[in-house]
Amino acid sequence: MATINSFDKTNLKQLRAEFQAALDAVAVKHGLVAGLGNIRFDANKFGVKLEVRTKTPATSSVASNTNTVEFEALKNQWRVPGIDITKTYSLRVRTGIEDVKFVGFVDRRYKFPFSVQTTNGKRYKVSVEQARSILHTAK
Repeated sequence: MATINSFDKTNLKQLRAEFQAALDAVAVKHGLVAGLGNIRFDANKFGVKLEVRTKTPATSSVASNTNTVEFEALKNQWRVPGIDITKTYSLRVRTGIEDVKFVGFVDRRYKFPFSVQTTNGKRYKVSVEQARSILHTAK
């Protein structure tokens, strides 16, 4: 292995590949997914964003604290009847259309009281108007 005296794009590409391989080995050992983000560098140092997450998306405190009875009462209070937390709906996002499920309701968030979660685990807060429009896209 050659000694690195200063950082540039070419040697950082090689380092990224080696770091990612090492991260993958540790992540697989513990059942995690790890990835390197953007690398910022100058001649003497570099920094990289590291993101590690579980393979299965965890439910947040909003979803785990919201039981079906509370959800039913709160959705009726906000005049959005017909939401079924077991159905899958379509939500238009910047990257396209994603399948979502209603997973929570937080009364204190008066602008975006509903929470939806995509099939890959990403969460969105939606307004009452958005919740009403999502209802028309039931699958």
